[in-house]
Amino acid sequence: ALRRDGVIDPREDRLAAEDRRAVADHVAEFQTVMFAKGNDRDYVTQAVARVTHILKKCEAQRIGELTGSAVQRAIGELRAAGKSLATCNGYLRSIKCFTAWLHRDKRLREDPLKMLSTFNEASDRRHIRREPTAEEFSWLVVTTRARATENHSLSGPDRAMLYLLAAGTGLRASELRSLVKESFEFDTDPPVVKIAAAYSKRRRDDVQPIPVDL
Repeated sequence: ALRRDGVIDPREDRLAAEDRRAVADHVAEFQTVMFAKGNDRDYVTQAVARVTHILKKCEAQRIGELTGSAVQRAIGELRAAGKSLATCNGYLRSIKCFTAWLHRDKRLREDPLKMLSTFNEASDRRHIRREPTAEEFSWLVVTTRARATENHSLSGPDRAMLYLLAAGTGLRASELRSLVKESFEFDTDPPVVKIAAAYSKRRRDDVQPIPVDL
């Protein structure tokens, strides 16, 4: 009767019920939702691992116990341990994605991490990336083609071809791993390789031209 008459808000009942559940249950459901959206398995696995790490450091047993200050301390510990700002930002983005989902799914009244901002990664560049020279890339392909060890799951020539395909198309490692025979079309002009939306960085079906010499 109290709920019917508006004295008790049923939304508050749901918030209280969600907060009584173990935080691990919410993490498991968050993982399921991320997979359902078609995210890459490696991306989801890494994001969930980072969320779990932060929750453990914050000693949060319930989602209502997660606070911005606790997360900042956990990120500070990563920084003190020598992690780069890019890595710290990765952890922060993952946990912020988790709490934002909790809020959107009506599991939290508000997002406790909404105001947390990421670090300026440019001030802590550990690796300055650059394009390899033609000589360097040629050396890489030749050396790879002639060398294989027990730790390699592919032969030297197969790995060399992967490097050539990556350089010629710009495909990332996860996109390369997704390719099957049917991904290639050689009777078009130019030949193309197709990447399914689940593995594409832009989350849509992509068609990438293959240089004719490749």
